[in-house]
Amino acid sequence: MNKKKKTNGSGIDIYIPAIIMIIVLFVLTINYKGKMEEKSRSIVLSKYTLICQDSSKKYTEIFATFSSTADMITKYLGDNGFSDEKTSVELLKTAISYLNIDNAYIIDGDGKVMDQDGKKYPDRESVIPFVEIADKRTNALNSVTVDDKMWLYTIRPVGNLSNGSVVFLFTEDSISKIAELINGARNSKIVTYLLITNEGVIIDNAGLNTKDYKIGSTVYKDLDIDNVEFVNTTRKSFINSIRVNTSGTVEIKSSDSSRYLIYAPVNGSNCMIMIVLSQGNLESMVREENKNTGIFVRNLMILAILFIVALFFIILKNLLLVRLKSKGLETRAETDLLTDLYNKVTTENKIKEYLEEEGAKHKSMMILIDIDNFKKINDTMGHAFGDEVLKAVGQALKAQFRASDIVGRLGGDEFVVFLKNMPDEETMQREAKKLELMFKAFQVGTYTKYSPTASMGVAIVPTDAADFESLYKKADEALYKSKNNGKNQMTFYSERGLKA
Repeated sequence: MNKKKKTNGSGIDIYIPAIIMIIVLFVLTINYKGKMEEKSRSIVLSKYTLICQDSSKKYTEIFATFSSTADMITKYLGDNGFSDEKTSVELLKTAISYLNIDNAYIIDGDGKVMDQDGKKYPDRESVIPFVEIADKRTNALNSVTVDDKMWLYTIRPVGNLSNGSVVFLFTEDSISKIAELINGARNSKIVTYLLITNEGVIIDNAGLNTKDYKIGSTVYKDLDIDNVEFVNTTRKSFINSIRVNTSGTVEIKSSDSSRYLIYAPVNGSNCMIMIVLSQGNLESMVREENKNTGIFVRNLMILAILFIVALFFIILKNLLLVRLKSKGLETRAETDLLTDLYNKVTTENKIKEYLEEEGAKHKSMMILIDIDNFKKINDTMGHAFGDEVLKAVGQALKAQFRASDIVGRLGGDEFVVFLKNMPDEETMQREAKKLELMFKAFQVGTYTKYSPTASMGVAIVPTDAADFESLYKKADEALYKSKNNGKNQMTFYSERGLKA
């Protein structure tokens, strides 16, 4: 049996480079977008690193003012001693006013204390609430928590006087007033600003989520650093960098969030500036920073998608056109051009396919038809009229039977009708009679009417044969019997068939 050949060359090959180009464009676009987001993330982190460093510098400048003011007072006391109480009080009051601190004290070599109002105290313990710091004469700015209250202080030794000191002391409120002088991250609604000691104690907070970072608490506790993952560093290294006052940026991850800690030391003190930036806020700023790139990428991807959709429809259209063209070519290859019936090869193949697949199980009938005296028609009425007769016969046969039946022209004036699935003898006789009646009423010609007749031979499946060659041979024998018996009649090959 001849198999149908698949149509090749659908035309899709010419679009493969375009499809590959679009895929490559998608990959490059996504890669570019990722790189730009990473670059924007670095830009945002660098921006807040600069803000942190700028805040640290401003604190350093303010604390340096404390130091220079204290140095001026200690120099005076070193040069003139403690006897000029009036001048000493004026110096302390000036320091209070200029530095915006809470208290200033002079401690002489005997341990006696005088404050900015000139009030005297017999010893240090009676005026300074944390005795342990009174002996820590240092140039650095330090912090201490006493009874849940945060204090910042600096103790400056008086040059050549034994055990003499100047003490500046200020509380949380004073720290906040000083912090108000600092711009930058402190005023941010995106990050949390912290001023901490090198032990991690929070001295001041501002910005976002200050409730999570309480003054007097430690940043280690509030960040829950024992239960987070440090990226590219360790918990120990992070704490050590705070303790030794070095700057840095650390990413920490918990089960439900991720944060960046950006910190820088305040020189001349044991304090650090720390900015806490959540992953969510970082990504929001990255999107804002990368907005134009995102718009470009989005528009590019929209154009690419539109191009793909358009390309898809073009390919689909071309495939349909190719299929229709292929179908048309296939139909033309299968069709007899004069009668528009199946040609000989197609007719034989279709009957063979049916018989091999399902026809052998059902009754069917093959009718061979031969136009009587067709040579005479051609000779007397012309070949054009003969063609008109063949065409009219083909149209009549096609209209007479079901679409599932096989009607074809085998060549010349010979036609075949193959009727499938004939349920019984009665149906076959009725179909045969219908064909006989068709020829009796059949006429051809517009001006000159001609009524052609036909001789027909019938073979039955499976009674007479079950394969094409045998079936055709027996139908042909019946056809010649009709011709020998005077033409214009139908003969069944089987004895049980209808007699002409």
